[in-house]
Amino acid sequence: AWLAEHQVPCLMQQRVRISRDLRITYIGGEIIHGYWRVKAAVDDLSTGTGMGGSSLDFRIPHAELAPFVREFAARTGIDIGGMDIAFPEEGSPVVFEVSPIFDLNPEPPAEWAERPYREYKQTGDYLRRRAEAYAKCAQQIVEYALQRRQCLFVDIDNTVNNAWERIRRAALPTWPGETFDSDKAFSPAELDKDQPLPGAAEALAALSRDWDVSFLSARGRPGVFE
Repeated sequence: AWLAEHQVPCLMQQRVRISRDLRITYIGGEIIHGYWRVKAAVDDLSTGTGMGGSSLDFRIPHAELAPFVREFAARTGIDIGGMDIAFPEEGSPVVFEVSPIFDLNPEPPAEWAERPYREYKQTGDYLRRRAEAYAKCAQQIVEYALQRRQCLFVDIDNTVNNAWERIRRAALPTWPGETFDSDKAFSPAELDKDQPLPGAAEALAALSRDWDVSFLSARGRPGVFE
């Protein structure tokens, strides 16, 4: 009633009865970390490790999950994320969410295996192992990004901008002319008049998602690429 009265947009999720769910962390579609979150009771609302009595089981079916995670990453374009997969008492598995922001709960010593994970999170050993896990994950993300992204060198004149109009204005005596005034053609005042080619900005924005774009130019003054 409150939502309807105040017209608050929201997404409602049907409650699913589960005794455990999976947290899978992947980079480039490849699983790097994962565990079962096992609830203390089916009726508990949350399997989160910060509340309730959930314990973690790091023995996940890696080989069975790998093809699904790869296909999910390829089809959605979400190539790095933390994925929550629930296994209801009835029906097929359900992906609750995939988040680019995720925690990396480390595997605890054997003596903590059956105890609530929230208690282990209060220990210095948890903090140390968590920091090591984050450092390793960060290195893997950087390596993946470096491997995935390639460098694209782009000329400016007549690739990004319409330089022909500037060349026409500098032709001597008039276009097409016998020669042209290079000092005028490449003066700051003339360069500032260049207009982008149709679709150039959109194409560069699309390419920059997967490529490191470097511009080739002899222009040496500050702000020339702005």
